[in-house]
Amino acid sequence: MLLAGRVAIVTGAGHFASASITLSTGRYIGDGDDAGEELAARIGEISDRTDEIAPAYGLLQSERELASARNRQPAAAASR
Repeated sequence: MLLAGRVAIVTGAGHFASASITLSTGRYIGDGDDAGEELAARIGEISDRTDEIAPAYGLLQSERELASARNRQPAAAASR
């Protein structure tokens, strides 16, 4: 169950706990054929919690991902 304030309530066998939702800085990998291998190789960087944030709103994740992708596309591809 997701509650306001970026907290999820997790349960199991009668035990309840809260899990805080944060967003790491992440890394751009792209969508090439080797994306899975690149993800596996860089999982430490991607999950590094240094400079993580608690997003103020859900769309922030998408905004950050789109900005990262735009910053890495060749100029010709970005203008299409």
